[in-house]
Amino acid sequence: AAVAATGDREGHLRGYLQVSLNCLSSALYLRAVTQVKRETGMAESGVLFLTNLCTLPMVLLSMAYFNEAPQVAAFEHLRDPYFLASLCTSALLAGLLNYLVFLSATVNSPLTTSITGQAKNVVGS
Repeated sequence: AAVAATGDREGHLRGYLQVSLNCLSSALYLRAVTQVKRETGMAESGVLFLTNLCTLPMVLLSMAYFNEAPQVAAFEHLRDPYFLASLCTSALLAGLLNYLVFLSATVNSPLTTSITGQAKNVVGS
């Protein structure tokens, strides 16, 4: 997070704290899923499914709290085939990326995966 912040000209403390929290939570998540995989012997896809299942209640509560369902239903392009194709493609790519990050964390250490992710962010910015 500190390396990524060196190119920042604005310097907002809240942003630095959010990036640092993201790095910490990512490392903890990767460590936890690696430990679950090792202790249960589940395949990567099984652990990934389990973590998605565990986060579903939080997502639904968040949707209810922020009243997002009516906003989604009112979206004018909701039934547009091009939008649906883009949405499905995006969801598939996100799932593939999540699987590959998880696979990287099980092959490498979670710290290595977190550092390479942040290095990618530095190079990409």
